[in-house]
Amino acid sequence: MDNLARAKFILETILEIAGSTVRFVIQTYRKCWLFLHTRIPFLGALVQRHVKNPSTVFIDTAVLILVVYIGFGIFGFIQIYPKKSEATLSHNLSQLYPFPAAKVDATLVWSYQFLARLNFLNTFSRQAPSDASSRPPTDSELRKRVLEGLIEDRIIYLEAQRRRIGVTAEELKIAFDKQGDPNEIKQKVGKLYNMTLVEYQQILAEQILKEKVKNSVLVRWHLRHILTLDLASANEAKKQVAGGKDFAEVAKTFSQDAKTANTGGDIGFWRKGELAAQIAPGLEEEVAKLTVNQISNPIQTQFGYQVVQLLEKSDGADQSYEDWYKEALTKHKVKRYIGI
Repeated sequence: MDNLARAKFILETILEIAGSTVRFVIQTYRKCWLFLHTRIPFLGALVQRHVKNPSTVFIDTAVLILVVYIGFGIFGFIQIYPKKSEATLSHNLSQLYPFPAAKVDATLVWSYQFLARLNFLNTFSRQAPSDASSRPPTDSELRKRVLEGLIEDRIIYLEAQRRRIGVTAEELKIAFDKQGDPNEIKQKVGKLYNMTLVEYQQILAEQILKEKVKNSVLVRWHLRHILTLDLASANEAKKQVAGGKDFAEVAKTFSQDAKTANTGGDIGFWRKGELAAQIAPGLEEEVAKLTVNQISNPIQTQFGYQVVQLLEKSDGADQSYEDWYKEALTKHKVKRYIGI
C-alpha cells in the first residue's frame, strides 16, 4: 500500500469513528431527554417556553444564576458563622460574599481577612515541634487572637487617618529591603505561613503604620547609657560625667555594652512599658523621673549597673501602648460577628 492509499485509509477510518461517535451522542441525548421529559414535565414546559419566546432564555438563566449565588451564599454563611469552618471552600466563599467578621465604627473587617490570617497562624502552629516549651494556642485562642488583632489594626488605621499618618511606598520598600533577599523571604513566608509575598508586604505595611501611630501618640525617651558589671565602676563613670567629661568618652572607657560602647552609648528611643518589659521595671521608673540631659544614679538591672542619660523626650500620652489601646478601644463602637 502506497502512502496515498494509506492516508486515504486512515482518513476514512477517522471519519467513520467520528460519525459513529456523533450518532452515539445524538442517540444518547435523545434517550436522556425523552426520559427527563416524561419523568420531569417541568423541563418540557421550560423548553416550550423558550421555543415560543427565545428572550426568556436570558431571564431564566439570570434567575438560575441568582438562585445558585444565593444558595452558595447561604451555604457559606452556615459554614463561616455557625460551623466556624476554616476549610478552603469557606475561605473561597468568603472572598465572593460580603461576610463581615467585625465592625469598628462605620468600617468593616471582612471574614476573608479573618480566615486568611487564621490560615497563616494555623500553618505556623502546625509546624511547631512537639516538644516545644510553649504549646501552640488552641483553636479558640487563635481565633480570638486573629479577630482582636484585626480590630486593633482597624483602630490603628482610623487613628492614623485622624492624624493624617500614612505609609509611603518608599518607607515600605526600605523596610522590606531590610528583611533580606526577596526570593528567600518568599520561600520562608510561604513555607512557614502559607503566605504570598504580597500578603507579607501588606502585613509589613500595617506594622509600619502601627509603629508610626505609636510614635505619634505616646511619649518616647531618647536614651544613652553606660553599662558596667559592678557598682564601683558605675559610680566612677557617673562621677566622671558629672565632673564634665564627655559622656561618649566615658562610655568607651567603662561600658560593657559592646553594641553601643563605641557609639556614645546611644540605645535609641523607648516608649513606656518597653524598658520595663525588655530590661527592668526599676530602670523605667528611674528614667521616668529624669529631665532632659539629666543623668541617673547607677541602676541595678539583670545585665549589671546602668548609668542613663535622657537626651530628649517627645510629646504624647505618658502611658504604655497597652494602656493607650485599652483607652482607645473604649472610644470606638466595636461589634464582633465571627464566633470564637
